[in-house]
Amino acid sequence: MDEKKKIDKEALKQLRQARQASVKHAKNTIKTQNRDIKQIKEQLKDGGKTIPQIAAAIKMPTSKVLIYVTALRSYGMVAEGAKEEDYFKYELAG
Repeated sequence: MDEKKKIDKEALKQLRQARQASVKHAKNTIKTQNRDIKQIKEQLKDGGKTIPQIAAAIKMPTSKVLIYVTALRSYGMVAEGAKEEDYFKYELAG
């Protein structure tokens, strides 16, 4: 039984080393996404803004802001407000 535990422990160690780069990349991606979401929420805390207004304020491509806002909306964190010209204004929910 001790020999099996040693083999399993070594296999796990090798797996961790092999996946280290992937795990590091995933952590960095999550950190970046959390920072971007925080910036978007900061823009919306003072009132509704359109996607282009948010993008200009935080210097992020509108396509990326749209993806984040759509995700935040689907999770109930952001609500669609009144339409301003061709764009809807988004605001923090509840």
